[in-house]
Amino acid sequence: MPHRLSTARRLADLRQIYTGETASSLRPATRNGTQHWEPADRHTVAAILAHGVDHTRGGAAALLPVPDHVRRAVLADTRDPVQQRLEAAILRALGRAVLHRRPEPLRQGPVCSSVRPIAPATVGLHLRASILGPMLAELTVSGLRVVVHRRHVELLLRADESVASVSLAAISNRQWAAATHYAHALTGTVWPMGRGHPEPLHGWPAVDPAKAAYTNPMAAALLRRLRVLGPTNWLAVGIDDDRLTIHLTWAGGASTTTVAAHLTHPLGGLPAQRFDAYHHADDISLMAHGPHDEPAVAVVLCNLDGQAPPPRARTDTTAAWTAFDAALTRPASRTRPAR
Repeated sequence: MPHRLSTARRLADLRQIYTGETASSLRPATRNGTQHWEPADRHTVAAILAHGVDHTRGGAAALLPVPDHVRRAVLADTRDPVQQRLEAAILRALGRAVLHRRPEPLRQGPVCSSVRPIAPATVGLHLRASILGPMLAELTVSGLRVVVHRRHVELLLRADESVASVSLAAISNRQWAAATHYAHALTGTVWPMGRGHPEPLHGWPAVDPAKAAYTNPMAAALLRRLRVLGPTNWLAVGIDDDRLTIHLTWAGGASTTTVAAHLTHPLGGLPAQRFDAYHHADDISLMAHGPHDEPAVAVVLCNLDGQAPPPRARTDTTAAWTAFDAALTRPASRTRPAR
């Protein structure tokens, strides 16, 4: 019993690197996940934990094969294509929110304070209020449904018999109203204040599922590990479905070698059969190889100086931020943007 609890605590510490969760949610999750492990599972995990993380190589070699049920107990990934599509779309939107920054001095702070992979079927995000509006302005998912609760908002996506869910935690009605006013001022999209579908002004572009079939799973896995980047000043994400490449560029926070080492860790890293790491002058490219003959997806990591300026916005967001600020001080009954 003492050894198992010690292992659970060490796994909780490992998971926290990726998710930023608090101990109150981490330890029960990892303790429950390890209850049904076989002795061979514990031996494998103990050997990997004893080896640690090789930061000098920018990657961690798997000492022993890790069964899927062991990895799920540490940090669950989703295999549902609908859930992957929703999470990948949110990562894209968060990675473009940097283009909507207010003209103010850089301040350290991650895009989200924590990510909570509740289960393979859902994930919870704790976003900064100032990120939510830009994220909504960049979020284009056909079929998206919104359910606004008192202290959180659910983003749902249904396809056939599958329902994907992402929960935006600790979002008040006033914060949601401000975020939707921001997005409406830029895009014309009307977001519901209760239950319903967003109403884009000109419709959202259709997504070719065949093109995103390989990048969506990796993008969803990156979203669930977003805090691995540390206390970044800003984050930019570019996903090229044609080239099977995901670019992550950030300022401040963890170094590229540290991030690469954690993303290739056999217990908490990205889901892949093996990785090839290529070091360049300004970045590290991780080639994540899947099973069988699936093509590899490249994850390119680039960390800039903490004072490096973010990408220049191509759209004037002054009016949108004015609408955002006005909604934060507006009476709660007057929250829906005018059509």
